Amino acid sequence: MNEIISFDLMYEQISGAGEDAFPILMVDEYPNCGAIAVFDGLGGAGGTIYTVNEEEHTAAYIASRMVRNIVYDHLQSLLNKLINEESFSCSLIASELKDIIITRMRYAIEDKNINIPSSKIKSALVQVLPTTMAMLLFTKYINNQTITYNYYSIWAGDSRNYILTSDYGLQQVTKDDISQDKDAFELLKQDCPLSNNIKFSEDFYINCKKITSDTPMILISATDGCFGYLPTPLHFEYFILDSLFKSNNVLEWRDLLNDIIKLYAGDDFSLSLVVIEWNDLDILKNNFKKRYEYCKVRVKGIDIVKRNIEVLSKHELFYTNRLWELYRSDYEHFIRDLGGDK
Repeated sequence: MNEIISFDLMYEQISGAGEDAFPILMVDEYPNCGAIAVFDGLGGAGGTIYTVNEEEHTAAYIASRMVRNIVYDHLQSLLNKLINEESFSCSLIASELKDIIITRMRYAIEDKNINIPSSKIKSALVQVLPTTMAMLLFTKYINNQTITYNYYSIWAGDSRNYILTSDYGLQQVTKDDISQDKDAFELLKQDCPLSNNIKFSEDFYINCKKITSDTPMILISATDGCFGYLPTPLHFEYFILDSLFKSNNVLEWRDLLNDIIKLYAGDDFSLSLVVIEWNDLDILKNNFKKRYEYCKVRVKGIDIVKRNIEVLSKHELFYTNRLWELYRSDYEHFIRDLGGDK
């Protein structure tokens, strides 16, 4: 039996000081279900320096790792509920996760002897240990030879979850918690302050959306370093597929994707990826061949424009805007009603 195709990436611009935690990739521990997740500590809001185990780190560094470990430790409980088909709703997941995170952050702060002034905890202007989270839980149900996949997209902040299918391409299944209503293409050109993220406070919420499908797919959780520096959202899909088609095995796929993201990224980045149902790389490539060609033709169009420096700004802007208008319908399919299932 072939192993599940999966891998994770983590890159620090400054070794040992990155604000992304190591991704969660839990795909082999339980039959027919699992989880992937990423966490990105917020450098601006979390720039305070704390001493932990005689080492100095930013609050962002500490927060992403602390919340990552809390969530990882709680996943056994969540996945057991999925396996046993217990009552499992987005509202329960969101409230349970928030309570667990707040409670265990308090214990971790005390255990690591992190000295946080009470004035900071009470302040509405200062965030204590801020981080994002994006997580996908997945499960496979078989009923009378009918296969159904349930996916729970869980997030806080602007790290994202995606599903990638051969029919519709890359689709974002999170909606960034930001202060203005901007689409994924606009956000590549203009930063927007976060309106919600995890922190040591009651003042945050967890989003959750359930998606049901009968289609095999690729699941991806990624921090903004993976997608936030690209010309268009289509490029992220193209790089995932291009690295797949240029690889001979899963390790090569991982390394090629890591290298291409590093060329663009102006930040730390982390990513967790799992392929649902397809467990052979050649079969996976065969299923995505048409989609890969679709992406390649459109990305190459931008490259052709860039070769002519004199018309670069005018024509690249026109082409990328047009490309986004054609691409966004499928990409935003799930975002249209992604207020989160409360």
